[in-house]
Amino acid sequence: MRRAIVAAGSVLLLAVPSIGGATVTISDRDEPEGCQAMNPAAPTCKFTVTEDMEGPVAGAAGYGSWVVKVKRGKKIAARLKSPASGEPSAVEFLYEQGDKVTVKATSPGAGVIAGGD
Repeated sequence: MRRAIVAAGSVLLLAVPSIGGATVTISDRDEPEGCQAMNPAAPTCKFTVTEDMEGPVAGAAGYGSWVVKVKRGKKIAARLKSPASGEPSAVEFLYEQGDKVTVKATSPGAGVIAGGD
């Protein structure tokens, strides 16, 4: 139950454009890139990075068992994984333009968000 609450809070924080009356303006070039996978509804998603991610937040965060594979050209640049315990966690990773990212929530009830700002 605790994991579900933490995950829901994380998703809410990423989805809400303003908190406490503060308004965040996102220009076209600053729009976040990424995707969200949730098992069983949509356990896999993919995206291609269109510009280098230099913002303060980049990588993956989730709960349960999950894996994010980043291909740079024909090589795997990174394989980001959840801890074996499945506790809510985050892994920092700076994506580069052209990276092909595959996001998988591998266990029932798992969820993961990958991408950046």
